[in-house]
Amino acid sequence: MPYQLLYTQNVYFQILLLENDLEKIQKTAHEIIQLATRLGNEEMKATKYLDLAFVTIRVSLEEGSLTQEKISEATDYFKKAINLYQEQNNLIGEADAYQAMGNMLTGIGKLEEALNAFLTAKKLYINQKSLLQAAITDTLVGILMLNYVVLNDQTYPIAVRHLEQALVYFAKENLLDLQWKCTFYLADLNHKYYV
Repeated sequence: MPYQLLYTQNVYFQILLLENDLEKIQKTAHEIIQLATRLGNEEMKATKYLDLAFVTIRVSLEEGSLTQEKISEATDYFKKAINLYQEQNNLIGEADAYQAMGNMLTGIGKLEEALNAFLTAKKLYINQKSLLQAAITDTLVGILMLNYVVLNDQTYPIAVRHLEQALVYFAKENLLDLQWKCTFYLADLNHKYYV
């Protein structure tokens, strides 16, 4: 019965995400986290912390009220999820959290922190032999450099290296759609740098 309540509350939480009532969303998420704690469901706790990080940023951006305080709050939620994954020795979950944090930080212009989060995610993915996710993370690093950073003699090689590593993996695995996209990003990168 308690597990049914947990999953019912999670469905309610997902419905609340369609609204922008951050206070109500956070209250429900914390109730889910408390129930998950009592039930020993660490995965649910971690995913709620990730959800809270994203919704805090999304709602703040939509309301035009993104402050350093809200960014710190979201970052703390990511750290809580990462700590839970570390305690469980769930390196893929930890890597996914770092990659998600990198995406969020990119979206709000915290580029150095985003790059560090992506590089940490890639290291964890490689450690777990999750090579597709590592290649996707390489692509995200390349896109970060391509779209958000001034290309120069230091940033261009970083972007090229990551995109080429991703391209090699996509070609080797015959992932044509990802290979095509990565080729496009490399061409765009070279165009921006040399033209």
